[in-house]
Amino acid sequence: MRRRRRKTVRACNHCQKSHLTCDESRPCARCVKRGLGDTCMDGARKKAKYLIDAEPQPNGTSWSPDPAPIVALAPRPEPQNN
Repeated sequence: MRRRRRKTVRACNHCQKSHLTCDESRPCARCVKRGLGDTCMDGARKKAKYLIDAEPQPNGTSWSPDPAPIVALAPRPEPQNN
């Protein structure tokens, strides 16, 4: 069985954009090989979607979906004992 390559904590911006494996060193080996060593920096992490939805909007309010309308239920008829 082959050993799995250990993932780096954060890929550089070039490897992240290319969806390729990066290593821990900066500049990474891939950027050095391609001549991009001077621009090799840690890439920006994207926020999880559930965190993006909870962030305040520019008007200062938090985003939340429209609440479901409350529907009143008709009372059940009482059973008649004969």
